[in-house]
Amino acid sequence: MSEQEKTDKYISYSQLSKQSECKHLHWLESISKLKKRTANQYSAYGLALEDTLEKIFIETALGDRKEHEDQDYFHDFLEQEIELVEEIDPELLIKQYEAGTECIKNFESEFNKKFKNYELVETQKKIKKKLPHSHPLYNFIFYGIIDLVIRHNNKIIIIDYKTTNKGWSSYALQDSLKLMQFYLYKLFYLSIKGNENEDIECCYIFFNTTTQKIEIKMVPVTDDDMTWVYTKIGSFIYNAYEKLDYSRNAVCGKYCGCQDYVDAQKKLNNNTKQEGINNV
Repeated sequence: MSEQEKTDKYISYSQLSKQSECKHLHWLESISKLKKRTANQYSAYGLALEDTLEKIFIETALGDRKEHEDQDYFHDFLEQEIELVEEIDPELLIKQYEAGTECIKNFESEFNKKFKNYELVETQKKIKKKLPHSHPLYNFIFYGIIDLVIRHNNKIIIIDYKTTNKGWSSYALQDSLKLMQFYLYKLFYLSIKGNENEDIECCYIFFNTTTQKIEIKMVPVTDDDMTWVYTKIGSFIYNAYEKLDYSRNAVCGKYCGCQDYVDAQKKLNNNTKQEGINNV
């Protein structure tokens, strides 16, 4: 089969992370195509923050920023995302409006304190990079979205936003599976830009919904880290698309999300059956 005839298969950080955590979870979600868990209030909140920050950075770069509109943007984006959520907790929604408003209000001063006189490079940068891994049926392509890229003190800073209720521990900030996201982003950003000598650093910005504070953490990424994650991609392709031995429709027993996917499929099947009965 020629390269043109092969099917494109996209690989993301979340897929790599899930399969590293539990191969069966990845099989349930990506291979067997079980219905994914629907949008929830927490993901809606995170997406609303991301959209608001993107608008703030673009308007600031264009010199068209009106600070008093920032909170309005957040409220509008959150309303849009909440419309996609099936079950809404009204009390949680009120807390999210309050927390998001304060986080947006506190963001600029903390960001400028850390990255004074920064230059915006790009926001919501989409990365698509074809991988050289050979397969008889598929062309593998890495896909990801970098929340923010800036230039500061002659360095490129890759930034990812995280919403959290209690922050990340020092252990979590050294967890390779969590930091894999940055290993991938730095690896492929360098590749896309074609300048392997570019000085790139990585950074998390945490939005704490409990304290409503902003925390900025730099994350070191070495050449060894990028080599390690490249080998993980090869292992992922082998386990996910060649060694398909996770076909049992059961759960692995670990607290990883398998049960959520199986429950969602059962609920979908029951609803479909009930609709058929009602239509008779």
